[in-house]
Amino acid sequence: MIFVIKNKINITSFVIGLFFILSVFNSVYANISPKDSLKNYALLACIGNSIDKDNKYEDVVKPLNVAADFYFQNGKLPIEAYTESVILAKKIINSSLKNNIDIHGDSLVVVDCINFLNSQELEDIFQKYNKNLK
Repeated sequence: MIFVIKNKINITSFVIGLFFILSVFNSVYANISPKDSLKNYALLACIGNSIDKDNKYEDVVKPLNVAADFYFQNGKLPIEAYTESVILAKKIINSSLKNNIDIHGDSLVVVDCINFLNSQELEDIFQKYNKNLK
């Protein structure tokens, strides 16, 4: 299964590489909205933090950080919006690691990170800081 992180780092690396390529493409070739910038940053931060809990996979997480930095640098929201999204992502990760274990004993954190993209909590962060842009 692609979304299982533990013991499946090669498949995860492929998914991360795909996100990185899409991130660079979106940042360079598209005028990305502040909302999409925050959502993509939050997704990359969530996945990166879920993979590298023990700092063992720096080579996998580094491209994620570079891609997240593209969204942060090109984003129009204040730094607090991105900071809050990372704090929320870490809560999602901790909750996922405690509660969502598949039949093989692996955590399905990436699935929760993807679901996080459309969460009301992330939407609330966007709405809170988007008011300052107008």
